[in-house]
Amino acid sequence: MSLWRLSPQLWARGKTARTPLRRRPPPSLTWPWTPQNCPPSSWLLKAADLVTALGGPGPFTVVAPDNAAFAKLAPALLDWLLQPENFESLQQVLLYHVHNGLISSADVVNGQQISTLEGTDVTVRIEGCDGCEDIVKVNRATVISPDANACNGVAHIINEVLIPPQVRRKYEEARWQALQAAIEAQAAMDAMMQEHNAAQDAAIEAQAAMDAMMQEHNTAQDAQIKDLQEKCKAQEAQIKDLQENLHLLVKHLHHHR
Repeated sequence: MSLWRLSPQLWARGKTARTPLRRRPPPSLTWPWTPQNCPPSSWLLKAADLVTALGGPGPFTVVAPDNAAFAKLAPALLDWLLQPENFESLQQVLLYHVHNGLISSADVVNGQQISTLEGTDVTVRIEGCDGCEDIVKVNRATVISPDANACNGVAHIINEVLIPPQVRRKYEEARWQALQAAIEAQAAMDAMMQEHNAAQDAAIEAQAAMDAMMQEHNTAQDAQIKDLQEKCKAQEAQIKDLQENLHLLVKHLHHHR
């Protein structure tokens, strides 16, 4: 049986270094967020092209995240890891959980540095007190079910997904670059909106100037019409005076005949 194909019964087996941990129920092997509805370990191994490498004779020691650990993984980080251009980073994350060799819980000591196939060591810490149950941590993750044995190694179930420092830095740099790009895009959009608003303001001012010119034109035209009307009235008065004078002249001529 491959180390990455452990049965639920094997997940529950195990013991710890020093004070034994209480046995926990085996984690569920149903992972509803994967498209194939299969364990993320095997699904991600296929995605990272590591099935053949880690399905070999070993022995390997794997610190395997449980369902809750994968559920806690930031969706943005998972999406980033599954992008084709980040294929190498996905491989590094998975190899960061694997040690080439067999290490049981009885073998570890506090502060131990354990090499990984990724190339960066992980640190084991054992926390506890007199009469207390020891807590074994791998970096920040807690071992919740140790020593699940398989034909090619042993797995220790942990409650967090481990991210190698260099992958974390690369992801944060990518996030920073994306943020910078978003800020620059927003700045460009703001500049475009400012230009648009300036053009709109200029158009409004031009329209206001046109309206003012039209108002002046209409006022001048009204003045011209009024002047023409007054001239017409004056001419009508002159014509009326001429008609009256002509009438008096005709009357005068008739009188002298």
